[in-house]
Amino acid sequence: YVCKCCLLALAGHEDSCAENGKVYSNNEIWNPEPCKICVCDLGTITCEDIRCEDLACKDTSTPEGECCPVCSEAAGTQGQQATTWDNLLPKIKTVEEKKDESCSDNGQVYAHNDMWTPEPCRVCVCDSGTTICEEVQCEMVGNCEKVTIPEGECCPVCDSFSSANRRIGEIYICIYTYIHTCLNIYMNYMSKGRGSHVYIITSDEL
Repeated sequence: YVCKCCLLALAGHEDSCAENGKVYSNNEIWNPEPCKICVCDLGTITCEDIRCEDLACKDTSTPEGECCPVCSEAAGTQGQQATTWDNLLPKIKTVEEKKDESCSDNGQVYAHNDMWTPEPCRVCVCDSGTTICEEVQCEMVGNCEKVTIPEGECCPVCDSFSSANRRIGEIYICIYTYIHTCLNIYMNYMSKGRGSHVYIITSDEL
């Protein structure tokens, strides 16, 4: 006799199931009895009784090892096993969806529609088993003299704001690109459209 925990340890899969000395992998379906069907759902065995549909014939017989009767050939119609798994099929479908729609990234498993940020300027989403990632697009930061990027964040924010040395009609707009080539672009529009001046200051000059 081998205990269930030992069987699962030998199998090397925490999601496996053990019954009557046999190990079944996750999502595996089997018939422990002719009129019973089971599925392994992440280490849990779920079983349902097979229900047979009524046959439109008088003479029926049940083949050896089967659960549901079939119409005998003598009646002129060879029936087929009519099995309904109304209660079990949704469970099987749910198990398959859990397996097929999950995503894995750096050892982490994410469910369908989960979102995560592997890097400060990168966001990913799990879409039915496919990992889709995009670069973070930072919005424009305006009306500030100094901007900073908080630790662990991607986009800049205003560090401080001061009205000192500012004149009416001047607009300062800080635009950022990617974090590795971060440039501050201050656009100073003179009043009444008399001209404009654009100058670029690197992040080292802030």
